[in-house]
Amino acid sequence: MDGWKKDLPDSVRCVSWDSLTSLGSGTAPCQLCEITDVEQALFCVRDFLKRGYRVVPLGRGFNFAGSDEDLSHTVFLKLSGVEFTELKELAPGVIFAGGACSPGQIVDFALSCGLGGCSGLCGIPGTL
Repeated sequence: MDGWKKDLPDSVRCVSWDSLTSLGSGTAPCQLCEITDVEQALFCVRDFLKRGYRVVPLGRGFNFAGSDEDLSHTVFLKLSGVEFTELKELAPGVIFAGGACSPGQIVDFALSCGLGGCSGLCGIPGTL
């Protein structure tokens, strides 16, 4: 992993895919930056793009498989702060869920707001 992180801030760490994916798939290491608030997210995205890195956000409910390819020019942003776990009802039948909410949390919240019939969608990419 020579050359990794030479120009990246200390908030970025090199991790293995088995710590990020439910099936532990992928053999290539990846660079992960845990984001705790919107201000940090905006700064990091701008900074990484300026440095020529590809930026890929990861929420808590992501359906993602690891890679076997070299990802040394990609930084994954893991949304982990309280700002990204907000759940609120915007209007009857409309809810907002932050990117760090799990699909199960979203379904439970939807049920508490009187919305039903969506539990079968849990885990299907692109449905939440």
